[in-house]
Amino acid sequence: MTETLVLQGTDITEAFETHHISQRAEQMLPKFYVRQATQPRNVRFTFHEHGFYRTLKRRIREQLDHVDPAPKVHSRRILDALLGAVLVTAYLAVRHESFAIGLICAICVNATIIAAHNFLHQRDNWRMYAFNIAFLSYREWRVSHVISHHLFPNSVLDMEISSFEPFLCYLPWADLKNSFQRYGSWFYGPFIYGSIFLSEYLKRLMDSFSQGKNRFHLDDVIPFLLPAFMYATNPDRVAVILQMWLFVVLIASFFFGLIGLSAGHHHPKALHSGDLFPYVTLGIDRAK
Repeated sequence: MTETLVLQGTDITEAFETHHISQRAEQMLPKFYVRQATQPRNVRFTFHEHGFYRTLKRRIREQLDHVDPAPKVHSRRILDALLGAVLVTAYLAVRHESFAIGLICAICVNATIIAAHNFLHQRDNWRMYAFNIAFLSYREWRVSHVISHHLFPNSVLDMEISSFEPFLCYLPWADLKNSFQRYGSWFYGPFIYGSIFLSEYLKRLMDSFSQGKNRFHLDDVIPFLLPAFMYATNPDRVAVILQMWLFVVLIASFFFGLIGLSAGHHHPKALHSGDLFPYVTLGIDRAK
């Protein structure tokens, strides 16, 4: 109820339009009508009935019953295989005290989280919990990533842009970053990548104390299942388990940042707010 009161009056037009392909939710809206909005919308996106987006939704709605389910099954098998690979490599890394195998385990953990990302976009399912395997929270990422980033990617409204500032400034605005932020990030950026996972957990811990409200849920114990498995299969190597677990989490976090931030979302060819739109690439004559 508290969250509802805090969010009362918030413009969620984009979230509503993109998350409800069918018309059932829209048909329920008149029951909750209060009044016309008194303030202009935050963004200039339009959703006219015969505009681009509504037309696209209608056409997609007509095709949903004909979508081939095979890729969905394949995606599930990939994630299941990755979870199995995490357990096998975690066991072998501790058994042989091998950080080389631990590196493979970290790569598998990172791949598992990336694959589990597909499932936190869906309705609640058990595979979405795999996203929490290394201290991330599918609950928080449904807000910062699914609702914020996917609706307003690489813009000033994207929480995944502002959350890394002032250390990593991805928008191409000269007054947003000084020389140290621009060039120093080449050197300290990898350390930030390595701290993403642990910092997410510490952030929830600090918020719980500072706000006086528990920010944790039962699924926040999932990150501790991997070291528990390591201990169950190698109970006589506690010190090795702690070292290997920390190594796996840090390296997996580094690869997550390297792939997700540098190579993926913020590659130099990725469009950001403030960039010049690549008209030439799209074959559009700017003079027209």
